[in-house]
Amino acid sequence: MSDVAPRRRAAWPLTGALLVAAGVGALVAAATPPWVAPAEEAARRNPRPADAASLASGREAFRENCATCHGESGKGDGDLAELLDVPVGNLASAEAMAGQSDGTLRWKVATGRFPMPAFAGELDDQRLWDVVNYVRTLSSPPPPARP
Repeated sequence: MSDVAPRRRAAWPLTGALLVAAGVGALVAAATPPWVAPAEEAARRNPRPADAASLASGREAFRENCATCHGESGKGDGDLAELLDVPVGNLASAEAMAGQSDGTLRWKVATGRFPMPAFAGELDDQRLWDVVNYVRTLSSPPPPARP
């Protein structure tokens, strides 16, 4: 008997485990409920004007904290995106972004949802709003800020 047969038998449990993990990941992704901000957070008004200083600050924070998954252009094609079991949001989609208030975007960045971490501990309130202002520039054409 050759060495090949034991190696094939040993590979089946690993193959089975990988298939189960992929199936569970797909089920989790399919079962993920919509990500909806609480009404009071969605209604929050952005106190930061989208001026050059805010956009520069937001761009820097985005590149440091968000681009690894969302990609430099926000399309959800960052280096880590393909490793996740859930699709990464496409922040460059004008249609998707038009349905998000500034307060909703700030809340999502601040609180996160697995696998996206919460950034409230990393970014102060001003920087959270700066990220919102910057993210608004990623879609083409940029949607207007919403209350």
